[in-house]
Amino acid sequence: MNIGFTILHNIAAKYPFRETAQQSYTYVSPKSGKRSDFHYSTNNKFENDKTFVDLSHFIIGIDGVILNLQQLKNSYQIASLPKLLLHLFEKYQHNMPDQLAGEFCGFIFDKNKEKLFVFTNHTGSRKLYFDHLNDGLIVSSELQSIANFFKSSAVKPKLNRLAAYSLLTFGGMLGNDTLIKGTKRLGPGEYLLRQKSKTEIDKYKDYNNIPLSTKSESQLMAEVDAIFKAALIQQFEKDREYNYQHIATLSGGLDSRLTVMLAHQLGYEVQPFCFSQSNYPDEIIARKIAKDIGSTLQFIPLDSANHLFDFYENVNTNDGLSFYLGSAHFAYGLNQLDLKPYGLIHTGLIGDGLLGSVLSQARVVRPKPASKLISKMLYLKIEKEVNDFASSYASEDPFYLYNRMLNVAISGAYVCAKHSYHAAPFMHPDFVAYSLSIPPAIKFNQQFYLKWINQYHPTITRYKWERTGMRPTSHKKTEWSRYTKKLEQIYFRLTGRSHKLSMTPYAHWYKKNPKIKPFFDEIYNSKKHLLLGDTELAADVVALFAEGNVPEKSMVLTLLGAVDLFNLEV
Repeated sequence: MNIGFTILHNIAAKYPFRETAQQSYTYVSPKSGKRSDFHYSTNNKFENDKTFVDLSHFIIGIDGVILNLQQLKNSYQIASLPKLLLHLFEKYQHNMPDQLAGEFCGFIFDKNKEKLFVFTNHTGSRKLYFDHLNDGLIVSSELQSIANFFKSSAVKPKLNRLAAYSLLTFGGMLGNDTLIKGTKRLGPGEYLLRQKSKTEIDKYKDYNNIPLSTKSESQLMAEVDAIFKAALIQQFEKDREYNYQHIATLSGGLDSRLTVMLAHQLGYEVQPFCFSQSNYPDEIIARKIAKDIGSTLQFIPLDSANHLFDFYENVNTNDGLSFYLGSAHFAYGLNQLDLKPYGLIHTGLIGDGLLGSVLSQARVVRPKPASKLISKMLYLKIEKEVNDFASSYASEDPFYLYNRMLNVAISGAYVCAKHSYHAAPFMHPDFVAYSLSIPPAIKFNQQFYLKWINQYHPTITRYKWERTGMRPTSHKKTEWSRYTKKLEQIYFRLTGRSHKLSMTPYAHWYKKNPKIKPFFDEIYNSKKHLLLGDTELAADVVALFAEGNVPEKSMVLTLLGAVDLFNLEV
């Protein structure tokens, strides 16, 4: 089910497109005769934070969770959500979404002006796509709806070749691209405005040119801690508002433990869950933390590698925006849980990236896209285009925020939608913006992150850090771990236990599970012909699938699956 909206604006009635939806409205302008159709479906969580209404002069829709909704209602003394949105739109115009916090996407359609305003949240974790046909516009939360519309219109959508190679190298898209040529994703902090047959895309929130702070390190730590704590409280209080229980991921990393342990200290009873290879440090560390906070860890073992077989589910959920293995383990874990009593699905998503792990140097430098590839084999095919694209970013920090964290890592948020909505304090717009203002000289190698947690949250340093195998009490340990981890890798390989080196040991699973290779081969062999219209791309895919590791093979399968799903012309 498409969680969100599909809007057909100024589309002639002759197109026999039909969208399956829970609710729908149609408006035909008495002035121009132009028709607009609005379709909406959602899950059953946080119902009072959503609206889909046809008013006398407007049609309004918003889906998701507005974390500061009650605060806004109190501030403006407006109890009705549609009236509040209209008031905010009148007051702030196209910057209206910047007044909201949370996981949301929505639209406001002015009937009299035939003006359509569409927006997504600050991180783009609520998907919205758009494309045009003649003088018409289609917007949808699901890429397949765009493809189905073109199919019904006797227009065969074409493969975006650059996006295909991006998927085969970065594991996901760059910028606002999708695998459908001409179809774009509405990016983080962006809005779409359609008026008088013109479509305008702009930002209400731009993370690309945030000035670096000149404050002292101690002041930065104090302020980042306050922002993080406020974001966390806001998210957990939203659960309480609806009398939901709290559930959160917990692993051996720093991001999830900071979220869970701080929530516990603030009085929230959190149910932690973990998914990894059995007896991997993620499970061992998470169990210790859960016990110490008086909880019992819900552990979902990945030993069977069954999540590798959830190919079609994940390609469909991610719309081919990123390789399907990137979120398959998280989706599998969620599917094993009974999430009915819980509200938001709390995680520590993108924390380490925001706080220094993506930086290559302790100073401001231009992006070096080639340094963060999942596969190098085909990168030369798009190197010039990628470097030209990367030059529009102020530095590597915002480049990797938009194109790695909010384009690839964000797939973890997509898989939550059928259950509920995702939340991470690190993804609050105030925290994202503040993190980008911290100078690289302070953030590099996560030095600032380690100092912050040691000074403000020392209890979380009682447990080892999965990344280093040591307690995160000093930056020097992080440096030492480069050597200790290498020794550990050598030891495990010599003793035949290389699967102990990762929470998701793909090579081990591929070798030990006799069903995986035939499964991969069956999908590949049944779909490889779909690329024969592009001999170069087809040959490259053959080589990558034959020579590549498991993630590289999965990128090939994701491309083939998306071409098939969207019926793309190659």
